[in-house]
Amino acid sequence: MIASLQNAAVKRLASLKAPKGRREHGAFLVEGPKLVLEALRSDLEVRTIAAEPGALGGALARAVAASGARVVEVSPRCMEKIAEARQPQGIVAEVAAPAVAGRVGEAAGVLLGAVGIRDPGNVGSLLRIVEGAGLDGLAILAGCADPFSPKAVRASAGSIFRARLIRTGWDEILREAGLSGLRIIGTSARDGEDYRGFDYSPPAAILLGGEGEGLSGEMLREADGVIRIPLAGNLESLNVAAAGALIAFEAKRAPRPRP
Repeated sequence: MIASLQNAAVKRLASLKAPKGRREHGAFLVEGPKLVLEALRSDLEVRTIAAEPGALGGALARAVAASGARVVEVSPRCMEKIAEARQPQGIVAEVAAPAVAGRVGEAAGVLLGAVGIRDPGNVGSLLRIVEGAGLDGLAILAGCADPFSPKAVRASAGSIFRARLIRTGWDEILREAGLSGLRIIGTSARDGEDYRGFDYSPPAAILLGGEGEGLSGEMLREADGVIRIPLAGNLESLNVAAAGALIAFEAKRAPRPRP
């Protein structure tokens, strides 16, 4: 069992909590038995698994044995150094980061686009929403939190292993609008059409801005349409993940314009 905090494997796994470590190793950290099992069942490469004594059992132990991943046993003190969660669950995995390149115009359906969303929990939640609603993916624009940070991975509830993820930029989205007919749908807390029954005909990208800032004036001007969620009371807006969920399921339910 590894007990030294200076062990190379411990230091490598702990480095994945930071963006620099994830870039350097081309990998991200997965924490907890449920998410580690989902990683093992996904198409992604699980490189290393670190577990405390007694943490492996049942379906998880069988999946680990069949995976061919390197397995190291570590002390609870080492696990505390590795894990980002305040109360580690006894097992973590290093998973190779998937390719997130590609063109938003390649999607034949409807995408969500995250713009300036700095909370990794919200980014992870949007991935979960994309999978749950059956949309074509999540486009990450500049200024967003890293979807492979530990908090985002946890918030995705496993969708990080399955939902399509594209890193892109505003200029590229504008190009795709001209090349492939991608429709740009903006969102606003105050102005725009009611999101219910809006024309979500694909291909389309629904852009969600960060709380407080929202989308830029240029994005709203260039959009083919702008939608809003009518709110009762004195609320100005919803949490971006809550708003994204309402819009995503409406877009999937009624993608075509009303008669």
